[in-house]
Amino acid sequence: MVMKNYKVWFKVSDEIGFIYKNIFKFDLDKYNGVGRWELPAPATYIIDVDYTVVAKHVDPVYWSRMEPETIIYELKKLGQPIGDIKT
Repeated sequence: MVMKNYKVWFKVSDEIGFIYKNIFKFDLDKYNGVGRWELPAPATYIIDVDYTVVAKHVDPVYWSRMEPETIIYELKKLGQPIGDIKT
């Protein structure tokens, strides 16, 4: 699996697995195999027009995300139009 090769995954706790299965009706055993409660880590990548990754944020703590201000800053550094963003 790509997520394993790049070490961008996390193990889902029993409590969160219960929520996925019983509340969200998403059975990780069905998709990953019995006992493999693993998901890709949330990630944000800023990629330039030449496909170079200029900024990234990967964290298995799924509530940790790249701040919107950081995303806007990185996009502005690229010098590309980024729409109607007010800063």
